[in-house]
Amino acid sequence: MASLLKLFLTLEPSLRFYLRSQRIAEIHEALISSLLVCQPKDPVAWLLSCLMELHTLPPSAKINLNWDYFIPQIYRPVDRPFNIESSLSYVFAVCDDTLEPNERQIRMAIEHYKLHVQRKLFSAWLRYHLTQLGQKRWLEKREQAASEYYRVRSLNIYFRQWSQWVTHRLARQKAAACHINHCAETYQMRIILNEWNLVAQQA
Repeated sequence: MASLLKLFLTLEPSLRFYLRSQRIAEIHEALISSLLVCQPKDPVAWLLSCLMELHTLPPSAKINLNWDYFIPQIYRPVDRPFNIESSLSYVFAVCDDTLEPNERQIRMAIEHYKLHVQRKLFSAWLRYHLTQLGQKRWLEKREQAASEYYRVRSLNIYFRQWSQWVTHRLARQKAAACHINHCAETYQMRIILNEWNLVAQQA
């Protein structure tokens, strides 16, 4: 196919127009398809009969010439595909100068390509921005969680220290109360002994 395309690219525009206008590609494809499907014993006679049949057709009928035109009805596919252009017709169409893009079409293609590239760049930038934003939010959440953990841990440490201080303070207060009670009892005992001693001396 590539060599055939190179061959037609080297042809003159008038010759390419002739091949296109006379539908040489469709006729060639229909003849080859009939030979491959029917496999006649005398291919030359078969081709001559097909060409004679084609010669009797009006010009309007040659426009809709399909690839299976010369194949008998019993050998034709039951479910016909969509009526698309043959591969050889596509080669001829590519080589047709009338189908070459003009300046406006080229400019539109360039603008379309630029727009496509801009959309891809914007999409890539948007994905990058959303990724960075997601990472930033994730880091902020981690920092908040770390700050909360530090605050709770610090409060626990302060609470334990305060509990130890309160326990120590209560112990000191209890010891001081015991010492005061002991002093008071000792003082009262001395007063009682002194009074008893005075009473004993007077008696």
